[in-house]
Amino acid sequence: TINLALVVLLTLLAAVLAGIQASRSFIQPIRELTLTARIIASGDYGHRLQPDRQDELGDLMHTFNEMSEQIQKSRDELRNSQLMSEGQKHYLQILLHQMTAGVLTCEKSGKIKTANNASIKLLNLSTEQLIGKSISELMQLYPNFTPFFEAIVEAQQQLAKQSEPACQKQVTLDLNDNTRHLLTLTVRHLPVPMNSASSVLIVFDDITAIVQAQKYSTWQDIARRLAHEIKNPLTPMKHTVQY
Repeated sequence: TINLALVVLLTLLAAVLAGIQASRSFIQPIRELTLTARIIASGDYGHRLQPDRQDELGDLMHTFNEMSEQIQKSRDELRNSQLMSEGQKHYLQILLHQMTAGVLTCEKSGKIKTANNASIKLLNLSTEQLIGKSISELMQLYPNFTPFFEAIVEAQQQLAKQSEPACQKQVTLDLNDNTRHLLTLTVRHLPVPMNSASSVLIVFDDITAIVQAQKYSTWQDIARRLAHEIKNPLTPMKHTVQY
């Protein structure tokens, strides 16, 4: 009886030890999965599990590694896309500020969002005087610019009624330097990103010098023709006097 009890006790002890060992072999991979998940959640997407078993838990660890690799790849692609987008945005800003034509962007409500260097120079206004102000405010603050801003409003209204992508206007302004300038401006709708308010792009330039040069060239041509007409009638008279 004692021997039988001893055998049963040893059997139970072996079963308990086997259960403890089995539970350890099951719990340890779960702990590794939990720890790795926390590490990845903290931003270290390069951490990987080291699977050393060929059962379902081993398959789970392999799948977890594949998922982590896909997350890291997606994160890297997103980062590269953001860097490329920022680079293109920076390049575009440099390009806009190097342009000789004025470029403004305006919200649908009429508020000026951006202005490049040329627009500040052409309008003889500072950035603080333009950006953040609505067109109605600007017309009240600077009455001499009313024709310019009225042309923008009219162009926006025309774009809303027609299918054309852009609207062009010409306007004469008496600027702050007490000189009269002829400006040409083009207004077009900007593509609207998702969940963003619609905006318009205004590109304008001072064509005063070009128009003056054209007028000068026209007057030169007229003077040349007049001189030719005056010279031709005198030529026969000159020959008559000689004979």
